Amino acid sequence: MDLKIANKMLETFKEKHPSLAGGIDQSSRALRKLLSQAQKTKMILSSNKVAPFNVESLFEDTDFQASVRREDFEDMCKDMFDRLTEPLEKALQMANATLADIHGVEVVGGAWRVPKVQAILTEYLSAGENKLPLGQHLNGEEAGALGAALVAANSSSSFRVKKIFFSDFTTHEYAVQVASLTGDWEKNYTVLYPAGSPLGGKKKLTFNLEEDFAIKIFENGVLISEYTVTGLKDVLEGKWSGYNMTAPPKVSATVPLAMSGIIEVKTPTATVEESYWVNVTVPKAKNISNATNASNASESNATDGANASEDEAPKEETTTTTTTEEAPAADESQEAPAEEAPNGSNASNDSTPLDVEIIQKLKKKKHDKKLTLTRIDYLPKPLNDQQIKEMRAAMEKVKSAEEEVLAVAGMKNELEASLYGGREKIEREDIIKVSTEEQREAVTKLCAEYEDWMYEAGATQNDYSTRLSDLQALLAPMDERAMELEFRADLPDTVKEYVDSMKDTKVVIEQNMTWVNVSKLEKPTQELEEFEEWWKKKQESQASLPLHEAPAYTKAELMEKLNKLSKDWERLKKIKKPKEPKKPKSKNATNASAKADKGPKLPETVEEVEKELATITEQKSAAVEAEDYDKAETLKKREKLLKTHLETLKESAASSADPAGGADTASEKSEL
Repeated sequence: MDLKIANKMLETFKEKHPSLAGGIDQSSRALRKLLSQAQKTKMILSSNKVAPFNVESLFEDTDFQASVRREDFEDMCKDMFDRLTEPLEKALQMANATLADIHGVEVVGGAWRVPKVQAILTEYLSAGENKLPLGQHLNGEEAGALGAALVAANSSSSFRVKKIFFSDFTTHEYAVQVASLTGDWEKNYTVLYPAGSPLGGKKKLTFNLEEDFAIKIFENGVLISEYTVTGLKDVLEGKWSGYNMTAPPKVSATVPLAMSGIIEVKTPTATVEESYWVNVTVPKAKNISNATNASNASESNATDGANASEDEAPKEETTTTTTTEEAPAADESQEAPAEEAPNGSNASNDSTPLDVEIIQKLKKKKHDKKLTLTRIDYLPKPLNDQQIKEMRAAMEKVKSAEEEVLAVAGMKNELEASLYGGREKIEREDIIKVSTEEQREAVTKLCAEYEDWMYEAGATQNDYSTRLSDLQALLAPMDERAMELEFRADLPDTVKEYVDSMKDTKVVIEQNMTWVNVSKLEKPTQELEEFEEWWKKKQESQASLPLHEAPAYTKAELMEKLNKLSKDWERLKKIKKPKEPKKPKSKNATNASAKADKGPKLPETVEEVEKELATITEQKSAAVEAEDYDKAETLKKREKLLKTHLETLKESAASSADPAGGADTASEKSEL
């Protein structure tokens, strides 16, 4: 539809501008512009009866204006609209159904938004007994792709999805025929999968043959492949030639119809059944009647076995030969089992001769042979190994090309966004402050040039990337200058705050941290002075620069310097006071020191202890604020001693209040 509109407008342009008619057909850029506008016009016609068709500078700086009516558009596409209902009729025919059997209809695809398409479909669906509404509940562009993905995942063993009970059907009829390799005979033409059979079926062929053969596969009556099966004749003339076979070889082969719709022959196998007799020595029957019955039963079994069909043949047949021997068995290869005498003694130790009989049993054994399969394909022939390899290489090439297309599309979108953003950016007040008229005109000119260039086909990812870099080279400095202009308003206060904090830290270290060597302050002090000098020069330089030039300094550069200096001063502030070495003390000195550590005499009542604790807490807080850490440490020790003493006093008071405890104490004192 887009092409029909574009072609019609191309003819209209040639009629309006005959002098340009000869060259516009060769201009890919002009044709691309026509197709882009045709898509927009088609969308407008879905909701309006008339749509404009305007293209600026279509060819040779010539603008083109026209209009398209919905009636004209429908006339252009009449040949397609006439065929619109054919797929519906074909689908109903394949499903062996009519519109009366349909309960709901959903439209999928972008073209259904065209009013004429909706009108034709609605009219067709209303012709039946039950007038079906045209369902428009699915995302037309995504429903097909999503459905295909779900069906593929449902059919795969590599994905875990909620099971979709969906089965596809073959639209073709598949039949087989078994034939002689020499052409002397052919078996019946058998339809295995009629049209409409579900995919994924497995059928098995079974027949009797004594020679090599062929299996032909037909699709809708047309021979598509032939399988030559060999190896049966060789094994019959070779390994199986000495077998006493009960029936001709039974041949079986599976013919699956895969979910992909591909049919093939697999695992042809020949099976024969061999019968043979074996001698078995058993004890003789105890009486004549039993022996007679056993003999009659044996003969009856042999007769029945001879007359039985292959499927009903017994697995064992016996023939009895009676003999009297002192030896354990007539067949030296067989040993008769020792028979226990009625009284429990071993029969072999008895001097009485042992009666035994030799019974012949008929046994059967199956032999299988996998036959050789050779496939011959007719048109359309499947790919051979070399063709598959070439096609895979071609697919990889297409994949790389598609990835390149996606990368180009992404880069194109990015460039297009930058073009629109660039035009808006140069109109912002902050950008106008930090740029000149010439700089903004250069951006406008470059945007217009690149926008025209984007209509041309054949551009690579590198082409878009280069132009995007060129555009960013003009816009990025403007953004940077605008941001730095905004940041510079608050930077002087920030610098003052950092510098004052570092100078206060220096004063604290010099006055209260006497254990910090003065030499450690020299380097940070010098770096702080150098920074202040640098900052002063940068401010003076920035004040003399116009706003449309690169700033003398950036916020990132300034904050990096400040953070480095601040960390150096904080590191000095965290230096801890070194511990004083302990001096050896005599015993008397130790006792005196212990008494001295106790400090003043402890109060005797709970009220006095609590009062002193409150006083010490206030004094300790004042010492910490004054950074008198030695005094604070002394007060802390006294506070700890008072708390322990307070607990002791409270326990004593509790014991005195307990009568039982008091009696015990008095008793103990009297005993002492």
